[in-house]
Amino acid sequence: MADRPVSKTNPLPMPVVSDGSSEQPRVEVLARDLAVPDLEVVAKRLLDFGMSRCKNSASEFRLKSRARRRAERWYKCRVAASGLKTAKSDHLAELSALAGSGARLVGPVTQHQGDELSAALHVDAPWFADVTTHIMVQLRRQISEGKVGMRLHPILLVGPFGNGKSKYARNLAALVNAPSHEIDVGSGSAGFRISGVERGWGSATPGVPVETIFKSGVANPFMIVNEIEKAGEMRSERVGGTTSIAVSLLQMLEPGTAAVFDCPYYRVRFNMSHLNWILTANTLETVPPPLLDRCHIFHVPRPAPEHLFALYDRMVGDLDTHLQSYGRDTLAKALRSPENFSLRLLNRMVDILRAESCRPVLN
Repeated sequence: MADRPVSKTNPLPMPVVSDGSSEQPRVEVLARDLAVPDLEVVAKRLLDFGMSRCKNSASEFRLKSRARRRAERWYKCRVAASGLKTAKSDHLAELSALAGSGARLVGPVTQHQGDELSAALHVDAPWFADVTTHIMVQLRRQISEGKVGMRLHPILLVGPFGNGKSKYARNLAALVNAPSHEIDVGSGSAGFRISGVERGWGSATPGVPVETIFKSGVANPFMIVNEIEKAGEMRSERVGGTTSIAVSLLQMLEPGTAAVFDCPYYRVRFNMSHLNWILTANTLETVPPPLLDRCHIFHVPRPAPEHLFALYDRMVGDLDTHLQSYGRDTLAKALRSPENFSLRLLNRMVDILRAESCRPVLN
């Protein structure tokens, strides 16, 4: 599932943690035994060795044939021993590369970076103060213990519709410079979006977590699961199997089972224990108890009027002062009934103002 586009009126914050790909620590997400050298590389090495010991150039063709045969026999045995015998050739290259290089761990490496990240989160969403404080404490503990890579205990954000739960999660990932993906439980195929579908079926595909690690090379991306309160009533059905979002999530949220996740698509074992999971819900009434047991639960209120005005000012700071003033008056009228107002409505209002600012002036 592709990342959702970011609106110009609601941009993600600049990362607090720099990319620094070459300096970031790496961790195994696939067993090293799966790193099978390329067949052509093996054949060339055998040929070079044979040529270095043979001075007769007339036998070069015979050496090439012999080197190729030996390389193919060795390669076939090596693939079988690795457990990749059933993998497609293009998948074999992907799996071998990831097994050989590992995946990067991203996150703050100093207390100062962790504090900067927490401060940036609070400025953007002060009504999430309890969540931000929890994250700051976890980061400080991880850094003081010398652990690398941001790794949060699963978080469940509960609050009214449109109070910024998903946006908060996206902003956190952006500040860490980590990839993020959103999975909507209400889509009906969310279970398979997490676990994947085995090959042999027309709908065969890897799950979003595995796919994200492959594409980004990051071992601890953020998975944002929206409307988890629907998990108790949604089951994913496709040709080849049936699963529920709760079952798929449970094996990922528990570090022990996540570390030995058997991917039905690639048919190999992945270490998915470094992923960061943030779940959102409008209510806890229908969330399956096993999911509640595995998450830190935070009840997030609606943003107060002063929070919305501060957010509005940051979003329209580059617009004409007349439009800014008009928008502020409109916002003040809308907040006379704050229970009916949401961040989505605020974003929509700012979109209208920006469209108005682009309208040509007619003489």
